[in-house]
Amino acid sequence: MVVMLVILLLTRSLQYKEKTLVAEKNEMVAHLSASINHELKNPLTTVFGFLQLLYQTEQDAQKKEYIEISISELERAKSLISNYLAFAKPHSEKLERLNVKDQIHYTLQVVRPLANQHSIELDSDLADGEIIADKQGLQQALMNLLLNSIEAAVLVPSGGKITVNSFISSTKAVVSIQDNGVGMDKEQISRLGQPYFTTKGQSGTGLGLMVSYSIIKSLDGVISVESEVNEGTTFTIELPLAD
Repeated sequence: MVVMLVILLLTRSLQYKEKTLVAEKNEMVAHLSASINHELKNPLTTVFGFLQLLYQTEQDAQKKEYIEISISELERAKSLISNYLAFAKPHSEKLERLNVKDQIHYTLQVVRPLANQHSIELDSDLADGEIIADKQGLQQALMNLLLNSIEAAVLVPSGGKITVNSFISSTKAVVSIQDNGVGMDKEQISRLGQPYFTTKGQSGTGLGLMVSYSIIKSLDGVISVESEVNEGTTFTIELPLAD
Protein backbone atom coordinates (compact mmCIF):
# COMPACT_ATOMS: atom_id res chain seq x y z
CA MET A 1 0.00 0.00 0.00
CA VAL A 2 2.81 2.39 0.92
CA VAL A 3 4.74 1.49 -2.25
CA MET A 4 1.67 2.18 -4.42
CA LEU A 5 1.15 5.53 -2.70
CA VAL A 6 4.79 6.51 -3.30
CA ILE A 7 4.53 5.53 -6.98
CA LEU A 8 1.33 7.56 -7.32
CA LEU A 9 2.93 10.62 -5.72
CA LEU A 10 6.02 10.33 -7.93
CA THR A 11 3.86 9.99 -11.05
CA ARG A 12 1.83 13.05 -10.16
CA SER A 13 5.00 15.00 -9.39
CA LEU A 14 6.46 14.15 -12.81
CA GLN A 15 3.20 15.10 -14.55
CA TYR A 16 3.14 18.42 -12.69
CA LYS A 17 6.76 19.16 -13.68
CA GLU A 18 6.01 18.33 -17.31
CA LYS A 19 2.96 20.63 -17.37
CA THR A 20 5.01 23.39 -15.73
CA LEU A 21 7.74 23.09 -18.37
CA VAL A 22 5.18 23.27 -21.17
CA ALA A 23 3.58 26.34 -19.60
CA GLU A 24 6.98 28.02 -19.29
CA LYS A 25 7.75 27.28 -22.95
CA ASN A 26 4.38 28.69 -23.99
CA GLU A 27 5.02 31.88 -22.06
CA MET A 28 8.49 32.20 -23.58
CA VAL A 29 7.06 31.81 -27.10
CA ALA A 30 4.41 34.46 -26.37
CA HIS A 31 7.04 36.98 -25.23
CA LEU A 32 9.23 36.16 -28.21
CA SER A 33 6.26 36.65 -30.54
CA ALA A 34 5.62 40.16 -29.27
CA SER A 35 9.26 41.00 -29.80
CA ILE A 36 9.24 39.58 -33.34
CA ASN A 37 6.14 41.59 -34.19
CA HIS A 38 7.81 44.80 -33.09
CA GLU A 39 11.28 44.20 -34.50
CA LEU A 40 10.79 42.27 -37.73
CA LYS A 41 7.31 42.44 -39.23
CA ASN A 42 7.33 46.08 -40.33
CA PRO A 43 10.82 46.01 -41.91
CA LEU A 44 9.97 42.80 -43.76
CA THR A 45 6.81 44.37 -45.14
CA THR A 46 8.82 47.34 -46.42
CA VAL A 47 11.45 45.14 -48.07
CA PHE A 48 8.73 42.97 -49.59
CA GLY A 49 7.04 46.00 -51.16
CA PHE A 50 10.25 47.34 -52.72
CA LEU A 51 11.16 43.91 -54.10
CA GLN A 52 7.78 43.69 -55.80
CA LEU A 53 8.37 47.09 -57.40
CA LEU A 54 11.82 45.98 -58.61
CA TYR A 55 10.37 42.78 -60.04
CA GLN A 56 7.78 44.71 -62.05
CA THR A 57 10.35 47.07 -63.57
CA GLU A 58 13.35 44.75 -64.00
CA GLN A 59 14.03 43.62 -67.59
CA ASP A 60 16.96 41.26 -67.04
CA ALA A 61 15.64 37.67 -66.78
CA GLN A 62 18.30 36.44 -64.35
CA LYS A 63 17.86 39.41 -62.02
CA LYS A 64 14.08 38.87 -62.08
CA GLU A 65 14.67 35.26 -61.06
CA TYR A 66 16.82 36.37 -58.11
CA ILE A 67 14.17 38.89 -57.04
CA GLU A 68 11.46 36.23 -57.32
CA ILE A 69 13.46 33.88 -55.06
CA SER A 70 13.94 36.69 -52.55
CA ILE A 71 10.20 37.44 -52.54
CA SER A 72 9.44 33.74 -52.03
CA GLU A 73 11.80 33.53 -49.06
CA LEU A 74 10.31 36.69 -47.55
CA GLU A 75 6.84 35.12 -47.87
CA ARG A 76 8.13 32.10 -45.93
CA ALA A 77 9.57 34.36 -43.23
CA LYS A 78 6.27 36.29 -42.98
CA SER A 79 4.37 33.00 -42.64
CA LEU A 80 6.64 31.94 -39.78
CA ILE A 81 6.15 35.28 -38.03
CA SER A 82 2.38 35.03 -38.48
CA ASN A 83 2.39 31.67 -36.72
CA TYR A 84 4.33 33.16 -33.80
CA LEU A 85 1.89 36.06 -33.59
CA ALA A 86 -1.14 33.79 -33.84
CA PHE A 87 0.10 31.88 -30.81
CA ALA A 88 0.85 35.01 -28.80
CA LYS A 89 -2.42 36.88 -29.26
CA PRO A 90 -5.93 35.84 -28.16
CA HIS A 91 -7.73 33.91 -30.90
CA SER A 92 -11.34 34.68 -30.02
CA GLU A 93 -11.19 38.33 -30.99
CA LYS A 94 -14.26 38.32 -33.24
CA LEU A 95 -16.61 35.45 -32.54
CA GLU A 96 -19.43 34.91 -35.01
CA ARG A 97 -21.83 32.22 -36.17
CA LEU A 98 -20.13 30.22 -38.95
CA ASN A 99 -21.10 27.31 -41.15
CA VAL A 100 -18.34 24.76 -40.60
CA LYS A 101 -18.81 23.30 -44.11
CA ASP A 102 -18.18 26.72 -45.69
CA GLN A 103 -15.01 27.24 -43.67
CA ILE A 104 -13.59 23.84 -44.56
CA HIS A 105 -14.49 24.31 -48.22
CA TYR A 106 -12.75 27.70 -48.32
CA THR A 107 -9.58 26.27 -46.75
CA LEU A 108 -9.57 23.33 -49.16
CA GLN A 109 -9.75 25.72 -52.10
CA VAL A 110 -6.72 27.61 -50.77
CA VAL A 111 -4.52 24.50 -50.39
CA ARG A 112 -5.77 22.64 -53.49
CA PRO A 113 -3.20 24.24 -55.88
CA LEU A 114 -0.38 23.08 -53.59
CA ALA A 115 -1.86 19.56 -53.43
CA ASN A 116 -2.20 19.49 -57.22
CA GLN A 117 1.38 20.67 -57.60
CA HIS A 118 2.53 17.57 -55.70
CA SER A 119 0.00 15.23 -57.36
CA ILE A 120 -1.83 14.67 -54.08
CA GLU A 121 -5.45 13.56 -54.31
CA LEU A 122 -7.69 15.77 -52.18
CA ASP A 123 -11.21 14.47 -51.43
CA SER A 124 -13.93 15.73 -49.09
CA ASP A 125 -17.39 14.86 -47.79
CA LEU A 126 -18.73 17.77 -45.74
CA ALA A 127 -21.86 18.35 -43.67
CA ASP A 128 -23.59 21.63 -42.80
CA GLY A 129 -23.50 22.78 -39.18
CA GLU A 130 -23.13 26.08 -37.36
CA ILE A 131 -20.50 26.87 -34.74
CA ILE A 132 -19.39 29.99 -32.87
CA ALA A 133 -15.81 30.84 -33.81
CA ASP A 134 -13.34 33.44 -34.97
CA LYS A 135 -13.27 32.99 -38.76
CA GLN A 136 -9.63 33.90 -39.28
CA GLY A 137 -8.46 31.73 -36.38
CA LEU A 138 -10.51 28.70 -37.46
CA GLN A 139 -9.28 28.96 -41.04
CA GLN A 140 -5.70 29.20 -39.85
CA ALA A 141 -6.08 26.12 -37.64
CA LEU A 142 -7.54 24.11 -40.53
CA MET A 143 -4.90 25.44 -42.92
CA ASN A 144 -2.02 24.41 -40.67
CA LEU A 145 -3.40 20.88 -40.28
CA LEU A 146 -3.95 20.51 -44.02
CA LEU A 147 -0.47 21.78 -44.84
CA ASN A 148 0.94 19.32 -42.32
CA SER A 149 -0.95 16.49 -44.06
CA ILE A 150 0.26 17.62 -47.48
CA GLU A 151 3.87 17.60 -46.31
CA ALA A 152 3.39 14.06 -45.00
CA ALA A 153 1.60 12.83 -48.14
CA VAL A 154 4.28 14.25 -50.46
CA LEU A 155 6.64 11.50 -49.27
CA VAL A 156 4.37 8.63 -50.41
CA PRO A 157 5.97 6.99 -53.50
CA SER A 158 2.67 5.54 -54.75
CA GLY A 159 0.91 8.91 -54.52
CA GLY A 160 -0.43 11.01 -51.67
CA LYS A 161 -4.06 11.19 -50.68
CA ILE A 162 -5.89 13.39 -48.19
CA THR A 163 -9.53 12.95 -47.21
CA VAL A 164 -11.44 15.60 -45.26
CA ASN A 165 -14.78 14.60 -43.74
CA SER A 166 -17.19 16.33 -41.39
CA PHE A 167 -20.39 15.30 -39.67
CA ILE A 168 -22.75 16.84 -37.16
CA SER A 169 -23.86 15.19 -33.92
CA SER A 170 -26.44 16.51 -31.46
CA THR A 171 -23.90 18.74 -29.69
CA LYS A 172 -20.81 19.12 -31.84
CA ALA A 173 -19.28 19.39 -35.29
CA VAL A 174 -16.62 16.79 -36.01
CA VAL A 175 -13.95 17.29 -38.69
CA SER A 176 -11.40 14.66 -39.69
CA ILE A 177 -8.32 15.22 -41.85
CA GLN A 178 -6.80 11.91 -42.93
CA ASP A 179 -3.63 11.38 -44.96
CA ASN A 180 -1.71 8.32 -46.12
CA GLY A 181 1.65 9.87 -45.27
CA VAL A 182 4.65 8.77 -43.23
CA GLY A 183 2.75 8.64 -39.93
CA MET A 184 4.08 8.97 -36.37
CA ASP A 185 4.89 6.77 -33.41
CA LYS A 186 3.26 7.06 -29.98
CA GLU A 187 6.03 9.20 -28.54
CA GLN A 188 5.72 11.73 -31.38
CA ILE A 189 1.92 11.83 -31.04
CA SER A 190 2.18 12.55 -27.31
CA ARG A 191 4.32 15.64 -27.99
CA LEU A 192 2.26 17.19 -30.78
CA GLY A 193 1.26 20.77 -30.10
CA GLN A 194 4.15 21.39 -27.71
CA PRO A 195 6.48 24.34 -28.34
CA TYR A 196 9.41 23.60 -30.66
CA PHE A 197 8.47 19.94 -31.25
CA THR A 198 8.36 18.90 -34.90
CA THR A 199 8.59 15.67 -36.87
CA LYS A 200 10.25 17.47 -39.81
CA GLY A 201 13.77 17.72 -38.44
CA GLN A 202 15.58 21.01 -39.06
CA SER A 203 13.07 22.07 -41.72
CA GLY A 204 10.22 22.44 -39.21
CA THR A 205 9.47 24.51 -36.12
CA GLY A 206 6.33 22.86 -34.75
CA LEU A 207 4.61 26.26 -34.74
CA GLY A 208 1.84 25.30 -37.15
CA LEU A 209 0.45 22.48 -35.03
CA MET A 210 1.06 24.44 -31.83
CA VAL A 211 -1.05 27.31 -33.20
CA SER A 212 -3.81 24.92 -34.35
CA TYR A 213 -4.02 23.28 -30.93
CA SER A 214 -4.13 26.67 -29.23
CA ILE A 215 -6.86 28.02 -31.53
CA ILE A 216 -9.11 24.95 -31.23
CA LYS A 217 -8.70 24.96 -27.46
CA SER A 218 -9.69 28.66 -27.33
CA LEU A 219 -12.94 27.69 -29.11
CA ASP A 220 -13.71 25.06 -26.43
CA GLY A 221 -12.82 22.34 -28.92
CA VAL A 222 -10.41 19.41 -28.86
CA ILE A 223 -7.98 17.83 -31.34
CA SER A 224 -7.23 14.10 -31.23
CA VAL A 225 -4.71 12.19 -33.34
CA GLU A 226 -4.49 8.63 -34.61
CA SER A 227 -1.36 7.60 -36.48
CA GLU A 228 0.91 4.70 -37.34
CA VAL A 229 4.34 4.82 -38.91
CA ASN A 230 4.09 4.45 -42.70
CA GLU A 231 0.30 4.10 -42.41
CA GLY A 232 -0.79 7.74 -42.29
CA THR A 233 -2.33 10.11 -39.77
CA THR A 234 -5.84 11.29 -38.91
CA PHE A 235 -6.47 14.56 -37.08
CA THR A 236 -9.96 14.86 -35.60
CA ILE A 237 -11.36 18.21 -34.49
CA GLU A 238 -14.48 18.47 -32.29
CA LEU A 239 -16.15 21.84 -31.87
CA PRO A 240 -19.35 22.63 -29.96
CA LEU A 241 -22.36 23.53 -32.09
CA ALA A 242 -23.90 26.98 -31.83
CA ASP A 243 -26.96 27.10 -29.57
